[in-house]
Amino acid sequence: VDTLTWADYVNVVLFDHDTVTYNSNGLTQMTADKKADLKDWLKSNVKTRGGTDFRMGYEAAFAMLDSSPRCSNCNKALLFMTDGDATWTADDLAWLQTKRAEHGCMAFFTYALGSGLSSGARGHLKQMACQNEGMYHEVADGGNLADEMSSYYNYFASGTAVSGEKKVRWVLYPDAVTGADLFGACSSAFDYTVDPPKLI
Repeated sequence: VDTLTWADYVNVVLFDHDTVTYNSNGLTQMTADKKADLKDWLKSNVKTRGGTDFRMGYEAAFAMLDSSPRCSNCNKALLFMTDGDATWTADDLAWLQTKRAEHGCMAFFTYALGSGLSSGARGHLKQMACQNEGMYHEVADGGNLADEMSSYYNYFASGTAVSGEKKVRWVLYPDAVTGADLFGACSSAFDYTVDPPKLI
């Protein structure tokens, strides 16, 4: 949550045998107040409840996205994490690819959390990411989930390197001395002496 800025629109869907959504009306702009609210909501709602239904989680996420305005020129990502096993079939994967196509270009980042997941569940998560232009991550028990989750920026930055696109991103941040809001402009920097170019 701390890596998000006012330019990011986010929602969270918790799933097990049921789903709970942070904002039932769609995506929320991550202002400083909303980030604090989301953190409080996560602390109150993330619990071990038992049962895991991957399809139900995705259905709730896509229903939420359907109710949100579509954006143009956005980097869209779906982060999917679980510590539980679930039934996942070839039909489920085909359905997921169809839903992704309906929503345009969207990268999937999947996270296998802890040692409790079977190799089959890990394989499903890897397949979900790799067949939907994303990345798969394994996070060991006691591992650094925050670092793994925030590494999505490397994915989007590397896409910029491959395309050669030179986009400037604007960031709103508070001045360390005065507390006044300031804007900063930044662009990815790459080492083009190696192939593929490497984010510096």
